[in-house]
Amino acid sequence: NRMAAAKLAERIPDPEDHRVWRVYLTPLGHTLRSHLYAVWVEMENRIVAGLSAAECATFHHLLVRVGRNLAQMGASPTQDQT
Repeated sequence: NRMAAAKLAERIPDPEDHRVWRVYLTPLGHTLRSHLYAVWVEMENRIVAGLSAAECATFHHLLVRVGRNLAQMGASPTQDQT
């Protein structure tokens, strides 16, 4: 709802199943997505600066494992904790 109100996304009814609404990014949403992706890549590069490819792979593996552990505890890292 907030993304639609901010004109970042729009809901369009599915032509074949009237119970379903499809959600699409608007041009403004695509622009923001591109910007956020560039910021994400820059931050990721800074975080792993100086690590070898093997160290990066180990780091990723450990983060995935910690995320799974948190999810099993009911505290998914993607949930809004505020």
